[in-house]
Amino acid sequence: MCLKLLLFLCGGALLAGSALGAATQGDTNDNLAEGRQLSREGRYAEARVRLAAALRNAQRDSDTRSVAMILDCLGVNEEDSGDYRQAETYLNHGLSTIHPYSPDDPALINLQTHLAELYMAEMRPEDAEPLLRRTLGALRRAASPHWLLVARAEEDLALTDVMQHRYDEPEKLLRHSQGLIEGQLGPANPRLTNSLFAFAALLTAEHRYAEAVAPAERGWQILHGTNLSLAKADLATACTALSTVYFRVGRTEEALSFARQAVDLAEAVV
Repeated sequence: MCLKLLLFLCGGALLAGSALGAATQGDTNDNLAEGRQLSREGRYAEARVRLAAALRNAQRDSDTRSVAMILDCLGVNEEDSGDYRQAETYLNHGLSTIHPYSPDDPALINLQTHLAELYMAEMRPEDAEPLLRRTLGALRRAASPHWLLVARAEEDLALTDVMQHRYDEPEKLLRHSQGLIEGQLGPANPRLTNSLFAFAALLTAEHRYAEAVAPAERGWQILHGTNLSLAKADLATACTALSTVYFRVGRTEEALSFARQAVDLAEAVV
């Protein structure tokens, strides 16, 4: 599942709009920025050190809002590194620390979304779903909904439905998500790949294998055509999705080729 594929490419990840930079100063900002960059590069141990330093500074300054947002970054870093237990601890601590300005406060939305995605990675869609429905409801009721946050919540909620073998709602959610992204960023932006691969996963789950080929191939073409540096783990996920679709429609050689690429990329990450 491409739950977080290239999300940082649009507006600086989900933290866009959270005003974290305005809330922190000096070493906190420097450590946070460097920690987030290291995490994106897959250098999780180094990122952990930098983010922990930022957390200490924010705690020293009694800046609880920044503390919550740094805990969010630490949670994402630990999830990406494979330590789900520690990730859940950080994210729940962040939720207990945050004092949101409103139900659609981006900092709160980030924490709820990341915790829901962690539950999905742990194959706990029944725990993820209430968080995502709360998030999406708050965003839709907002005076000026943040379209990127809405799109991501819709993609994640669609995937929780698929994971629970419910297929009435996901297609509508994913088509709306794609429309939001295409309307804001155009039809070839890498951020669109999340929704495209999720749509391919839905069609595959519904045994609509021939229909799943087009969104999976389009997602891959967008990734392959970007001149941005992509994380190997994200590329491995994309290769796996495309391999699965090709296998289901009997395109065995192509399926094997992408499966081999996925294995090579995954081994490079480890």
